[in-house]
Amino acid sequence: MEIRYEHLNPENFDAYSLDTFQRRQAVKECWRYVDGMWQLRPVYFEENWDLPQLREIAGDIAAHMTVDQSAFGAFAGDQAVGFITVSHVFHVTNTHAVITLMGVAITNEDAENVLLSVCDDGWNGAGNQAEVNAFSQVLEGSILVGDNASLSLSLSEGSSFTGSISGEITNSRGETVSTQVGEVSVTLDGDSTWTLTGDSCVTSFTGDAAQVISGGYTLYVDGVALEGTR
Repeated sequence: MEIRYEHLNPENFDAYSLDTFQRRQAVKECWRYVDGMWQLRPVYFEENWDLPQLREIAGDIAAHMTVDQSAFGAFAGDQAVGFITVSHVFHVTNTHAVITLMGVAITNEDAENVLLSVCDDGWNGAGNQAEVNAFSQVLEGSILVGDNASLSLSLSEGSSFTGSISGEITNSRGETVSTQVGEVSVTLDGDSTWTLTGDSCVTSFTGDAAQVISGGYTLYVDGVALEGTR
């Protein structure tokens, strides 16, 4: 069988292009970050996409592929047998991701300037958890954390984050994915800063409030406005 690869566009892909796509994954073990180390744990789930799910995913790809995503497909004849999309700089769903950055040059080309999203995305079977550890790192853009997701953000060694943290997420069809932010912890060392670009909500904050540059916005920690920002 000859497989060809194409950049997806309205001429070769639409909301029905995945109708014959076969998605079945049986998982018996998963890596989990427990007690400060990665461990292989017994976790069983089976994932099968039915026709409504396939059309939902295909519709989402079709809606974004010429707006704020790049999408590529693998085809056998006229049938799509594989695909990949690239949108936000980082997107975490159905897993526990540990992201460590040290002086990395990041180009954020997302139309809505989303740096990181942690939320449901049509997958199931595991959690939506992210840990971001930044060392001498510049981070810019908004962070979205769904109400059933969690994020740990640590800025150290002169790192800076310019952006906001929110849980208000909608998909390409305007449907609500989340209205409240999930569990978020933020840690700043004495040499790092967070410049707010919008009101933000976190569960816990560790560091000097003076390292948060408010710009007229408010950082809420467990529902209470943080005092001492500048």
